[in-house]
Amino acid sequence: MTPSATAREGWCQASASSKKATRAANEVVGSDIRSWRDVGAYPIPAQDEGRDPDERGEKPPYWCSEDRKTSRQAPATQGHPGRPPARPPRISVPATLSLAAILLVLLVTTKGAADVFGGGGVLAASAVGVAGRALRCYRTDAVGDGRWLNSARALSMTYGPTSLRAADAILELRERRRRDHDDRRSDSRTQGRPVSTRDIPVIPDRRTVESAVALACRAPSLHNSQPWRWLMGESGLQLFSDPDRLLPATDAFGRQMVISCGAALNHLEYAFESKLWCPVIDRLPRSSDRELLATIGFSQAPTRSDFAVRMARAIEQRRTERLPLKAPPGWEETVELLARIAAESAVELEDLGERSGHTLEEASRRMTGLRHTDVAYQAELRWWSGQGLFPDGVPEEALPSDREQHSVGVAREFPAGNASVPVGGPSEDRSAILLLSTPADSRLDWLRSGEALSAVLLACTDRGLATCPVTHLTERSATRTMLRELSAGECLPQVLIRVGAGTGGPTTPRRPLSEVLFRERPAPG
Repeated sequence: MTPSATAREGWCQASASSKKATRAANEVVGSDIRSWRDVGAYPIPAQDEGRDPDERGEKPPYWCSEDRKTSRQAPATQGHPGRPPARPPRISVPATLSLAAILLVLLVTTKGAADVFGGGGVLAASAVGVAGRALRCYRTDAVGDGRWLNSARALSMTYGPTSLRAADAILELRERRRRDHDDRRSDSRTQGRPVSTRDIPVIPDRRTVESAVALACRAPSLHNSQPWRWLMGESGLQLFSDPDRLLPATDAFGRQMVISCGAALNHLEYAFESKLWCPVIDRLPRSSDRELLATIGFSQAPTRSDFAVRMARAIEQRRTERLPLKAPPGWEETVELLARIAAESAVELEDLGERSGHTLEEASRRMTGLRHTDVAYQAELRWWSGQGLFPDGVPEEALPSDREQHSVGVAREFPAGNASVPVGGPSEDRSAILLLSTPADSRLDWLRSGEALSAVLLACTDRGLATCPVTHLTERSATRTMLRELSAGECLPQVLIRVGAGTGGPTTPRRPLSEVLFRERPAPG
């Protein structure tokens, strides 16, 4: 027989086998596969027609489940055993035939294809593989209930396991091409341009972060409660308020707590700038966590600012002086400097002057009288005062003695301590009174007030002046209204500051870093 005749005979056999495979694939997809016998996997002898499989000792294949209450046997589905799936639409017959014909032409036109691949049997298996690929694509994109498994297994039992291997090979190739396409698409987004380092967060080393946070925690706070928490993550640092350290009898709305956190935030900014880091602060970012007050990113600073270095050095030197102070020298020049520093935080600074001294002292005495009958306030004040065994609160060494209790007219009345005026010190208070005010009374204004408070206190310390924040006159609406009337502006009072010449008070304790600085847990996976 000539080669051409052999090729024609192979072509005829392949065509007949492919038609048979395609017809079987369409019959499987178009039917409901009511029973494992419908796919032709097990031919039923003529004498057993109409008999129950159990009577003949037969068992259905393992991929099928039988409903014994009815005569219908449905294929098992993934996740829902025994539930018959919805009848899918028929796959287009011309599309399947076209794929099979293309594959046959490629194989037959290859020299020696019939001898190498075993003639029409493998061609038929390839056609079944194409049909199985179409079935699996349909199952993956539309149904997703395991119908392709039943269909492919039935075809493999009819035409051999080669069909499953062919279908799996085609699917593997398809998945590889899809991954390659996704990789090329991802690479094309950055092709032609260098990767920007702005997308990569720059984080200081652990020692730098701990040192800066330790300096930030030296910030003043109401009764030295230190109501802040720091969280170090992969993209930066976060500042949270600590509601467990809220003083409800003194600061029911948490205004002083946010102001204290603002002071710590400003301390942190100066601390990082002195270490050649430029913090990028996002105040009150959008978050479902109301305790989150700021997020801090970082970029490296090319030079070290002399002002930041002096402010960072002043953090260690600053103290809260509750004893009488002398009049500050060179006050006019200092006030101008302090006003410019406070304006950077959108806070107005005003010197109330001697004209308001008597009014402030009278308001302070009235506030003290009202607080004498407030049992909750007195208990809270004593809890945070005079307890030297804790790393927070105001120690006895920083509180005026019984003899010095009323030496300062504008001051909160604390329990008696051990501090007294040194020999040659002032017998009466001659300090200047500064008022920090904001246009509104929002949480952002409170946070900004704390930052301005910190900057003003450190600037005064750098010039050799002693300071003492006065907050008890802004804790009630009546006294805040009085302060607004004393002010020449229209802003809302937030904090009073006493500034004068003095030695400064003793160092107050601070909580360890293990209680205020935490590291964010890495995301799973």
